[in-house]
Amino acid sequence: MFFKSLKPYGLVLASALALSACGDSDTTPSPSAKSEKPGISPNDLIRPGKKLTQADVEKIIKNYIISNPEVLMEAISNPKAQKAYEEKQRAQQKAKAQSAIKDNAKSLFHSSFSPVGGNKNGDVAIIEFFDYNCPYCRKSAKQLNTFLKTDDKVKVIYKEFPIFGGASLQAAKAALASKKQGKYKQFHESLLAGKKRLTPPAIFAKAKEVGLDIARLKKDMESEEIKKEIAEVARVASELGIQGTPAYLIGDNLIPGAPQNLVERMKTHTKNLRNKPCKYC
Repeated sequence: MFFKSLKPYGLVLASALALSACGDSDTTPSPSAKSEKPGISPNDLIRPGKKLTQADVEKIIKNYIISNPEVLMEAISNPKAQKAYEEKQRAQQKAKAQSAIKDNAKSLFHSSFSPVGGNKNGDVAIIEFFDYNCPYCRKSAKQLNTFLKTDDKVKVIYKEFPIFGGASLQAAKAALASKKQGKYKQFHESLLAGKKRLTPPAIFAKAKEVGLDIARLKKDMESEEIKKEIAEVARVASELGIQGTPAYLIGDNLIPGAPQNLVERMKTHTKNLRNKPCKYC
């Protein structure tokens, strides 16, 4: 799973935001308060009798950090600061994802083109974003199949999300084209079954193995509807903040990557969704 790394100074920003809550308290500097560091000028301090605002506190913190750069390293190495920052990032990502899910519900849950597996009339949908050349996708596919064996009322909506180069794009286009020959499920499983990186020759060899007409497949791969589907999936994934594969969506719960407890999390989210159905899924 490949995700962008967090910038170290984000930890300091998180600490600053936590400290800025002091702006609601009646913290008033004494009339004789003076800056002990050149980076904090008297103008940064608030007059007696006036409460500190969040902007005031943030300005003082910023100047203090500029004058004391060692604070950056201390904050980065502080486990509590790191944990607070990571929790804040997760909360922001979840809020962003939930908003994007609602805005893109039709494309996500009611696409007329995205392949569907499991129980096509199931009461709960699991949406999977994946790339055939992603080793974690191969691993999680086994976990997904394990879960589906325990729940026959779940449908899976497959979102082809080729992010690992040209061969991945070819595989995605070939898989979507196989729908027209009624063999998406067999071909999809075959593409995920191998351990080696897929190449165009390997893709078409697998297509032949499952009984696909190769000439027709290659022609269908270049259809506009397939190009639009792949572009739409990439757009929605970007809005959801999905930066790697695999990623699973159950209701408004996004599960990035292939965690060891994927099956348990799927069971939990599915149960919760049945108890409290999603209004726009």
